[in-house]
Amino acid sequence: MIYKKLSLILLAITLICLLLIQYISYSEDSQIKADLNQHPFYSHYQFNTGQQTINMAIQPLGVPIGAVAELIKRDKILHAKLKELGFKLRFYNFLSGKDINYFWDKGIDIGMGGDMPTLVSVANHDTVITSLFKQEFTSIVAKEYSLLTDLENNKIALPFGSNAHYSVLRALKLENISSDNVDLINMDIHEYADALKHGKIDAFAAWEPFPSLAREKYPEFVVIHKGLSTAYLFFANKLTKEHPKVVHLLLAAQVRAMRWMNQSRKNLFQISEWQLQAYEAFLHKKSPLTVGKNAELIRNGLLSITDTPAIPEKSLIEGGFLQQAFLFLQAMNKINKSVDWHEIKNGFNVEFLAAVLVNKKHYQLEVFDYQQGSHE
Repeated sequence: MIYKKLSLILLAITLICLLLIQYISYSEDSQIKADLNQHPFYSHYQFNTGQQTINMAIQPLGVPIGAVAELIKRDKILHAKLKELGFKLRFYNFLSGKDINYFWDKGIDIGMGGDMPTLVSVANHDTVITSLFKQEFTSIVAKEYSLLTDLENNKIALPFGSNAHYSVLRALKLENISSDNVDLINMDIHEYADALKHGKIDAFAAWEPFPSLAREKYPEFVVIHKGLSTAYLFFANKLTKEHPKVVHLLLAAQVRAMRWMNQSRKNLFQISEWQLQAYEAFLHKKSPLTVGKNAELIRNGLLSITDTPAIPEKSLIEGGFLQQAFLFLQAMNKINKSVDWHEIKNGFNVEFLAAVLVNKKHYQLEVFDYQQGSHE
């Protein structure tokens, strides 16, 4: 009788495991990750791969990339020009650049993301990086003011393989702290604030708006360290070769968006409001950030870029920021060891943006016409 019960229990466990296998997969670093095809935000996505449709993956929560994306959606000049070429632009919302990479081969033509997922995209999906979206910082957030050395033997939450992860390792190295002497935890970025508040972790590392969202909810939280963070616009290489005019038009829309936001405080508050509306429509809940606070975050992300989103040459030099990030990703098994840095470097193409900037009248870089109501 006992053996029969044990057999039934084992059978039940086996069936449960078989069901779970349908929904989870294992990455090269043995971290369990969800099958994003089943994700409630993405399960209904069907990418139209027809010749007349261009699929663009955007991040409504990103700052300032979500704001730029919202203006691209509303840019009447862009959509009219694309229509003349016989194209229609469709937008798909994502929570992160990592999620965009997951779906890339299903039919995405244009994406935006932080430096780490962008480098992974070039290595794994034959993409071309054309311009800069932001250049600011990731932050390490703790409950109280402290030194990085105080985090030794403590728990730090961060998204593995991300810029925040890289930033933490660099910060620890500067303080001569071995990564073996801290407990790095791979946790959903949306859980960080509550986990820190309730003592499940001692600190977390993330990019905006997540540090500000956490501090809005728990004002006692403090930023104890910052590290460089960048984000980029990138295209499927096939699109750049077959339809370079489309690339030029999208870059013109990006330049217009940045120039319009930098024109006045009124414009900055308007796009902040539109982005928060997009946030609510995507997550089905209001952002804890006010229009003013979100506008401040957008402005901070644009400060070092102004209105010309060119990729700095110094970031691509040997031993520069992006090569160091690339080597980190290889060490994390996010990029195959056989990939050479020069292959990645060749994925950056500054000529598309240059062609737009020298023909500002043709591309109407100083003309702004945005849809005021819902873009749908």
